Amino acid sequence: VLFVCPLSVMQEFYNDAEFFGIDTPVTNLRESNGLWEEGIGIINTESNLEIDTRGVIGIALDESSILKNADGKTKKRLVGLAGRIECRLACSATPAPNDQSDYASHATFLGYDDTEKSFYSRFFRKNGNDWLIKPHAVIPFYKYLSTWGCYIHDPEKLGFKHGRSEDEDPNIIFNKVRGGEGLFNTLIQTSISASEMRRVIEPYRMRKDTDRFKSNIKLACNGKKTVLWCNRNEEESNYYKAIKYEGVNVALVTGKTTVEQRNQIVQDF
Repeated sequence: VLFVCPLSVMQEFYNDAEFFGIDTPVTNLRESNGLWEEGIGIINTESNLEIDTRGVIGIALDESSILKNADGKTKKRLVGLAGRIECRLACSATPAPNDQSDYASHATFLGYDDTEKSFYSRFFRKNGNDWLIKPHAVIPFYKYLSTWGCYIHDPEKLGFKHGRSEDEDPNIIFNKVRGGEGLFNTLIQTSISASEMRRVIEPYRMRKDTDRFKSNIKLACNGKKTVLWCNRNEEESNYYKAIKYEGVNVALVTGKTTVEQRNQIVQDF
């Protein structure tokens, strides 16, 4: 069986396999140059390795929303891999929005439509920039979906009692640290663009917010694992320096962080 997933999920898979006592051999195809003889071969979605699918009876694609969002080359490669394998599973943890393009790409990956174009022509008509389902195709469309798709919103639907391990009791705490006042949402009509306005007032606002942030960071984290989302590069840079200044263990993920580095940061977290 071939398992295709984001790089950061690969280590999760190994951890879960050990946790649940799965003794099927698992081969990291990144390390074996795309070759394995038995059990599960696991590869990350971004890899361009040539995979020999002869003898492979199943493929599982995790975070399958990439079928909709991926560039043409990646999508074509994934659909091509699946096309030579009998049993196919596509799993997405983001059930909304499930629009036409989600269904079209999944139907193609699973082999229920030859092309996305044929999917659209069967059930939809174009109305400007929107695709509207044809009135006579409403019932056939949902019958069609029910032949290959399902929603699983509770592990008990798969036969797992209590939904999760009873010895786990996640305790999620939300601490909201107030940031800038009226963050660009009260701009008056002016000949200066919003981006130019940000450039002008950003340094002042950042100095003010960073000082406030320093005094709250330890309270906000409170010794817990914490994720901080930032809107702009300047914010994340200043906050990262402020957190390090307070002696808190911190890692910064930016657009320049490589996939391998991201994976290590997630594992460390």
